[in-house]
Amino acid sequence: GIPFRRPPGMLPFRTAPSTELNDAAYVPYFFAATFGLTDQQTQLLSLWLTAALMSPGPYPVLHLIGAPSSDKEMLARVVKALVDPSDSDLVQKPREAKDLFFVAHGTHVVALASMATLPQSMAEAVRSIATGGSLARPKMYDDQGIVLTRVQKPVILLSTSDVVGDWGLRLCRLRIQFEDAEGHDRQPLGQVWDSFRADQPHLLAGLLQAVSCSLANASAHRGSHF
Repeated sequence: GIPFRRPPGMLPFRTAPSTELNDAAYVPYFFAATFGLTDQQTQLLSLWLTAALMSPGPYPVLHLIGAPSSDKEMLARVVKALVDPSDSDLVQKPREAKDLFFVAHGTHVVALASMATLPQSMAEAVRSIATGGSLARPKMYDDQGIVLTRVQKPVILLSTSDVVGDWGLRLCRLRIQFEDAEGHDRQPLGQVWDSFRADQPHLLAGLLQAVSCSLANASAHRGSHF
């Protein structure tokens, strides 16, 4: 048989009967209606979601920028729950870059809570995790041995302003800037979550349809980058 690894906290995907909602076009519609995203923003988000369900990477980094009162954290939670359902929440301000590698080892999507600054070492770690990198650490009870932890996972980065100064990270991110929260009719958070839970199976079906189309056309884009 094929071995499957289920890290602690991983939850199953929800399924639903086939309906007209199980279409790739419903994904951008849902996020535009729920979070007030523009057409360009929903296209970027749909691209990231499709890439997150494909393997191997490299993966683009989804960078959500907005004021503390914006919907960026709720969007990050919804996006993570859609492609990586688990008990884990946003990673709160890791102290060291190596902490991100340990988080990435046990989850599919690394979602960082909103950060006011992004030190160069943390920016390099985010880029390394998304594009593929390794963390070297000493091997226990062996003075000369090392253990390499290699990861390549989708990353969601949240910030209140554009804190990315690393050009490598700028080149591999998809940037969505939230406008003033008063610019659209915001739904209560509980209502947003209930709406997402009801539509979650249809959104996943739409994404899998997009993944299927991407794989069918993979030969035409072989060698290209995100």
